[in-house]
Amino acid sequence: MSVKLFDERLSELKSLIASMGGCVEQMLKEASMIIFQKSSNKDRLYQIIKEREIEIDSLQVKLGKYCFRLLAVQSPVAKDLRMILSIIATNTSLERMGDLSLSIAERGKNLKEDPLLETSLHCLEEMLIHISLMVVDCLDAFINEDENQARQVIIQDKKADDLKEKICLELKSCILKNSDLIDTCLQLVGVAEKLERVGDQATNIAEEVVFLQTGRDIKHQK
Repeated sequence: MSVKLFDERLSELKSLIASMGGCVEQMLKEASMIIFQKSSNKDRLYQIIKEREIEIDSLQVKLGKYCFRLLAVQSPVAKDLRMILSIIATNTSLERMGDLSLSIAERGKNLKEDPLLETSLHCLEEMLIHISLMVVDCLDAFINEDENQARQVIIQDKKADDLKEKICLELKSCILKNSDLIDTCLQLVGVAEKLERVGDQATNIAEEVVFLQTGRDIKHQK
């Protein structure tokens, strides 16, 4: 395979990654509409999210086969090899993000409304916006191979963790004030935890960009 053809194949792989990322971004946006009562037909919106998750699964399989075929045929080395390995890892992270986004939407379908939850929901919306931006930025960093942008995503993961802890404390306070809200508060805790995991996956993708550009694995480093 010529260098030009190999570069074209890598470009196609990046396009598939971009398609998967676009699905995840939409799923998070639609899940937000369900949680914060911004849709008059939550059941239909949930079905759309499920369809996007199926699309992501299909793209994951397609992209995985494509990557392993390139590895077998081309036997790439150095940065080309790191690129394919990073695409494989990012493929897995995006599929996991899709699963988490669907689970977030599931938890948001039957939430009760109560004035006591106002502060918690405000914090949760802040967290969802923050995580959504991390997803957009990590994908931009990956597509553009932008190490600086990737490192900024990694830094932002700390704020995501802090927001989750703040939400959990707020929800604990709500339960102490009104025990009838236990089920709703537990569902919202679940949403916050899964959002945090989406942020972790975005961080993983950003770390792959650093690996791609430097050859250094910075996972699990402070």
